[in-house]
Amino acid sequence: MEDDREVLRRQARDEILRRCYDLIDQDGDVYSRDVADAVGIPYAELHTHVLAEMGSQGLLGPGSFGNPRGSALRLSAAGVAEAEDVGVVDREKVERHWAVRLELLRRLASLRKDKGPHGMADLRQLCPEGVSLRVADWALRYLEHKGLVEPHPHGAGLRIISEIGLDALERLDRQSALSAKLSEIEALSPQRRGKALEGVLADALRAQGCRCEEDQGGKGEQIDLVAESGLGFFVCECKWEKKPIQGGVVDQMVSRMGRRPAFFVGVIFSMSGFTPNAYEIATRALGNRTVLLVGEKETRGIIQGERSFEEIATEQLRQIAARGRLEPANT
Repeated sequence: MEDDREVLRRQARDEILRRCYDLIDQDGDVYSRDVADAVGIPYAELHTHVLAEMGSQGLLGPGSFGNPRGSALRLSAAGVAEAEDVGVVDREKVERHWAVRLELLRRLASLRKDKGPHGMADLRQLCPEGVSLRVADWALRYLEHKGLVEPHPHGAGLRIISEIGLDALERLDRQSALSAKLSEIEALSPQRRGKALEGVLADALRAQGCRCEEDQGGKGEQIDLVAESGLGFFVCECKWEKKPIQGGVVDQMVSRMGRRPAFFVGVIFSMSGFTPNAYEIATRALGNRTVLLVGEKETRGIIQGERSFEEIATEQLRQIAARGRLEPANT
């Protein structure tokens, strides 16, 4: 467990990240003595432990000294990333800054397409309408820190999109297309939704690095998807009914699994969830075969790029190993 000093130092670190992050949007200063007073940590301890550690990690940018309120603190691009990653800043602010970053990436990608890999544009030319130069500059610093843009080889202070940035944009565009398809499917009848969901899920799994084959199965059976990932082989069924999926569907999947080698795992994706009986039948079948039940939230997460299939499958397999049963994700 953390002792009281460590808790206080962590609180001071979070306070610095939070206050300095706000300087992306506005003029002002964050002074070390003000942080020490707000958190209740001795001023010397703040400098000796918190600021020294943050400096060694590259989280602080150039500041100024000699003010009675202590050192004026600034974050580096790495510090901005840290503030977002540890969750000490408001999600709305993070999303707003990411919207600017993505727009700048798109503009740099267009510049490359129109003028070649070394096309030039300064910050004023790149800055989106309604966005301050300060915010746009910070966005470019962040993107450079993440390797999505890089310094222009012939223009001091200018940047170009990197190959990593181009790949990231391509992935984001694919993800946006999948999310749009999911929205279109929601308007279909239940009879057509399940089939349409198969294609979207197959594309989402491929985008996550899985090998995925649609409409498989032997004589007299229909398998929606067969997926292969680093975890193994999965026989998948996609459902989008009006009501939660009942235990009979799980029984049918268990029967299909019995006609396949033991290393195959069954997966049922359901946008309408599952009944308690479905979980009971999946649990009873564990002595024989494993069938994972992936509900609406997790299925949407896979399609929208917020969750990985391997992560979800691993969580359920660990739950089975630890508890000997399968339970809904929120229990």
